[in-house]
Amino acid sequence: MNSLLKKFTFTEELTDVIENCKGVSVPTSKAELYDMVFGPEHADVYDVVFDVPGKGLFKEADVVRCKNGASVNFRGLYAPPRTGLHAHRGRQADRQKALC
Repeated sequence: MNSLLKKFTFTEELTDVIENCKGVSVPTSKAELYDMVFGPEHADVYDVVFDVPGKGLFKEADVVRCKNGASVNFRGLYAPPRTGLHAHRGRQADRQKALC
C-alpha cells in the first residue's frame, strides 16, 4: 500500500480492495493532480475512459472545469448512453458545465 494511504484508517473491506487492486495513484504535486483531473490537455470537459479487456472502452465519468474546481459525474451502471428517446437531453457534461 502507498505510504501516504497508510496514514488513513480504512474499513477492512476497503483495505482489501486497495491492497489487491491493480494500482492506486496518489498525486505528488498540484500539477500532477490537475493532469489527473482535467487530462493531459487541461480541457474544460474531460471524459474518464478505460479500456476493459474483451469489452472495449468504458466511460466512467464526465469531468467539467468549474470556477472553483471540478464537477465529476460518474455514470455507473445506472446511466445508459444518451441515445434514442433520451438523445434530446444532451450530454450530462454540457448541462453540468452550464451550472458551473
